Amino acid sequence: MGSVQPASKCKSNRASDYRRGILSTVYSLFDPLGFIAPYTIKKKLLLQMLSRKKIGWDETLAENKRDQWRKWLEDVEKLEGVKIDRCFTSQ
Repeated sequence: MGSVQPASKCKSNRASDYRRGILSTVYSLFDPLGFIAPYTIKKKLLLQMLSRKKIGWDETLAENKRDQWRKWLEDVEKLEGVKIDRCFTSQ
């Protein structure tokens, strides 16, 4: 039996408090089957909101959004432990 790990190591850096860094970090998560979509959708919606408000790529986030973003970055490490078993059988 093998397993699938939907989230690869999330890359984050000091520039991640900007719209450009958020985009890079959120889309660095590997999830082809959508298992962690309920988790990533929150930050994709944040990106949508930043775009609608015409926030520049290199503008810092408002303090409350920055706190939410940093908390999400801390929580993303927990996704590395997600493994979905799969069974290989011959027919």
